[in-house]
Amino acid sequence: MIRSSQNIELYTKDYPVKNPKANLLIVHGLHEHCERYQQVADSLNEIGVSVFTFDLRGHGQSGGPRHIIQDMDEYRQDVENVYRSIPKNIPFFILGHSMGGLIAVNFLLYQERTDVNGVILSGAALEVGKDITPITVKIVRFIGKYFPGLKTSKLNPKSISRDPEAVESYVSDPLITKDGAKAGLGLALINSINQTKTILSQFNFPVLIMHGGADKITNPEGSKALFALASSSDKTLKIWDGAYHEIFHETNKEEIIAFMTSWVSERL
Repeated sequence: MIRSSQNIELYTKDYPVKNPKANLLIVHGLHEHCERYQQVADSLNEIGVSVFTFDLRGHGQSGGPRHIIQDMDEYRQDVENVYRSIPKNIPFFILGHSMGGLIAVNFLLYQERTDVNGVILSGAALEVGKDITPITVKIVRFIGKYFPGLKTSKLNPKSISRDPEAVESYVSDPLITKDGAKAGLGLALINSINQTKTILSQFNFPVLIMHGGADKITNPEGSKALFALASSSDKTLKIWDGAYHEIFHETNKEEIIAFMTSWVSERL
């Protein structure tokens, strides 16, 4: 466990290797938790990378009220606290999925980071979902401002993956929050997405940007925008045709994880 700056206990789970070539921090997405990245961690361990994971406040086995925040910066602070605990004597990478991708981008741009050797983004929440209309955004803004604790519509589990086993695992996982996100968090997400759009050109880290081509939870256009605007000299965009939101739990997850692992290996 690590304590946040607000004295909230953050659950951590590490996958260390002997004599690591690099360290990598994973930032999970909304509703989920860090232990869903076991296969990703195992693959990275095989190439000599130690993996560090944790549950954001209000998620999984971490403390704090479930999905109630005033600002997305609270999650960035959680990343900062865990990041400080990771040894810096070897190359450092960070992987962010969905909302975790948005958090990771803001963590990287919040202040100058000179010790980041690579970034992996999976279905990053850099644009609102395809099914979210401007009217819906206005409604979320109103409800989020005046009724922040109100629950919004629930996520359809079938939208996370084409793999029925992955969907069933998601539904039966007691650490995944099945209720709809709180309206206040929805407002914080929308505000953060809009603010982040204005600074994408400042992103100058080696980056692998991946997104499911059929993702309806986060919009692939956000990943495409980052690829187009980022000032990085080393940037790769990979849209996985037909894949849904959780590409590391997709029917072709072995191919996707191997692609990601190879990208990291080439930068060690």
